[in-house]
Amino acid sequence: MKNPTVSIIIPVYNAEGTITRCLDSIIHQTYSSIEVIIIDDGSSDLSGSICDNYATKYNYIQVIHKKNEGVSIARNLGIKRSLGEWICFVDSDDWVENLYLEKFVENKELDEDTMVSQGIMYDFISSSDENFPFFIYPDKICAEEEFADLFTKYNLLHNGCPVSKLYNKNLLVKKSIYFNPSISTHEDHLFVLTYLLYCKKIILSSSIPYHYMIRNELSLSTKYHTSEELIEVSRLLIEKIIQCKSKYHFSQ
Repeated sequence: MKNPTVSIIIPVYNAEGTITRCLDSIIHQTYSSIEVIIIDDGSSDLSGSICDNYATKYNYIQVIHKKNEGVSIARNLGIKRSLGEWICFVDSDDWVENLYLEKFVENKELDEDTMVSQGIMYDFISSSDENFPFFIYPDKICAEEEFADLFTKYNLLHNGCPVSKLYNKNLLVKKSIYFNPSISTHEDHLFVLTYLLYCKKIILSSSIPYHYMIRNELSLSTKYHTSEELIEVSRLLIEKIIQCKSKYHFSQ
């Protein structure tokens, strides 16, 4: 059997209230050369069972159950188990419109050293605030010599969300680009910045198919970060940004 073109990695932890909506949005994608890798990161609710039910119905969905070790280790495991040429991420409390994957792969200029980035819609679910698009881009293909202008004009270095982006599996493996499990904040931003350091082409899409769910109330699961961890994260972020500035020769 031919390997899928795109692997969708979904880390799940105690998401029984949202995972059905998430997976329903995946199975209704217009693009079909896919595999879905769900990493159940030691959920104590019904999330694992719900995901298993989907896997029994759809042969392109697999569920990996593991002890709870955090989202970075879960995503890294998904990367290592993936068979697709390309990888994207969806979080278990979010959902995507049915053109999410098709908009990634419709461009014929996809090369190994490429990143594709789409917009994100912020959905507020516990207030009367209206949803609004975030990280809005034009349809644009940029080579490496255009990155300086691109980063400045569209604030690409501010977009550290790992979702709504397409990454090349071979480039991730070849350059050992994984999420840092030793930190629990901004690990996703570091992942994206590291990938950008090895890109030679960035494809922007005006599509905004990813719905990022925002709760207004304080979360009981909000993590406490020590001052030592925050200092280390700041150091790592500054280091990556300096590397990007040095490589792509921009000042802002």
